[in-house]
Amino acid sequence: MYAYLNVADSQNYDVLKTAILAKYEINAESYRIKFRNTCRKPDETIAEWINDLSDFLDGWIKFSDISQESVQAIKELLIVEQAIGRFPDDLAIYLKDKQVKTAKDLAQAADQYVINRGGKEYWKNVGRKVVPTWQTANKGNGKSLNPNTQLCKNVKCFNCGKI
Repeated sequence: MYAYLNVADSQNYDVLKTAILAKYEINAESYRIKFRNTCRKPDETIAEWINDLSDFLDGWIKFSDISQESVQAIKELLIVEQAIGRFPDDLAIYLKDKQVKTAKDLAQAADQYVINRGGKEYWKNVGRKVVPTWQTANKGNGKSLNPNTQLCKNVKCFNCGKI
């Protein structure tokens, strides 16, 4: 990459930076995709995952040439909405009931909720819900009670594309 630039361009920081970003496809769209598709890893806390979401959104905003100051409230809203949409129904309902407004408050409340329910054991038991009889409309169709919940399957490396 560096070798393909002429001498003058290779010594110009802005030209070199632009060439590197283009080569590795680091742009607003790549950060938007990372933000929308990121899932919490089994060994990371919700606070760590929220931090990753925040970093991806920062990259999306930065490469979109939008002022950081003018979008702070929207950023918080997007992170909270994205996170709640990825959580199991019981945790999502709890956080909606608490009406968390910031990513920091969400991370603290969600981590405390999980700790109070056994920590890592909570995540192991998420798929083993007992459905109350009043929810027979959903019985047998395998759908989540929270329509915004998306299961993270086939997580791909954003760099090389491998699953």
